[in-house]
Amino acid sequence: MWLKSYFNLSNDRALWGKIADAIFAGPKATPGEQGNIDPRVKRSYFEQSWETKITALPESLKKLLQMARSVNMRLESWNPSKEIKRSRQIWFHGDASPRLRLLNNSRAAHCLKERHGLLTVGQAEDLANHLEKHEHFPWDECECEHCVKAEELGCKHPHTCFSKAKELLDMLTPKWDPRKSDLEESEDDLVTSKNWNEIDTRITTHGTLGDVARIFMEGPTSKSLVPPAHKDRCQPDESPVMVIVGGVDNKRGEVEARSGAGLLIKRPEGIEEKSFRTPERYGNSAPAGELYGVLKAIEETEPDQPLNIEVQTKATVELLMKKIPDLEDRGYTGIPNRKIIQKVLASVRSRKH
Repeated sequence: MWLKSYFNLSNDRALWGKIADAIFAGPKATPGEQGNIDPRVKRSYFEQSWETKITALPESLKKLLQMARSVNMRLESWNPSKEIKRSRQIWFHGDASPRLRLLNNSRAAHCLKERHGLLTVGQAEDLANHLEKHEHFPWDECECEHCVKAEELGCKHPHTCFSKAKELLDMLTPKWDPRKSDLEESEDDLVTSKNWNEIDTRITTHGTLGDVARIFMEGPTSKSLVPPAHKDRCQPDESPVMVIVGGVDNKRGEVEARSGAGLLIKRPEGIEEKSFRTPERYGNSAPAGELYGVLKAIEETEPDQPLNIEVQTKATVELLMKKIPDLEDRGYTGIPNRKIIQKVLASVRSRKH
């Protein structure tokens, strides 16, 4: 609960979280070799690359860090929204080339901090964008409105500062660079109708930076963007395949308990009935059987063929329509039938329809 409260980075964030950030960055908790880091840019321990001396922290914050490390907490998302990318701290950005640390002490860096108040990736992007304005000339004596405004702040070398802001952005990994392809805008909108809802397979994470905090992460941090899968829409002359799925279980609660699924497949050329036993790795309950039926419905239909699936229970509808983003945020921790849920989602995302 402490970690969850700490990463509530919305406008109503708990005051103790802000105090914790200040303590992590405070002089008592600063390792000797990092004593030359400008304290103004040490804003958020978990999203930046500076270190804190855990032995100098209050007991409660020691436990917070120990908990974060024990569950391998880190910031991760297939595709963070542009808003989230822009909200991160630019100085000592935790997902950047190590060379970024070398850009913190130049004359331009000092001006960016002192005169321009540069702290976030979004502010750096705004400054770097001035370089692309047609009225801007690439020298410090430029008299465009952006350079004039910078000079009013006390900046003596506006073009150099704009260029330094761009250089900072160039150090970010592609996933966290807000200038890279904005995949969230290219994702398909969900299609809903009176009787049908589309499973939400969008991969962009929206909200605040706290929404990309993940636990129980394994392997290296992903640096690349994941392009969304675009789904074709039915043409007027296309008839979707209709599959009715029912899940059943047998000997519920017993050692020999098993589950399965029945499918009624309605194609333009005819109707077909099929039944399947749920593999043990996916569970032996009726919900597991119904989810396995959804998986088989997908596998029994060509990936470029429009498909409508009707399930029998409201719980499965609620799960697939509304709960997937939250489950993925939680890493499916403690979720029954998580293996079959993940398999269903992967299959849906691979389809063209």
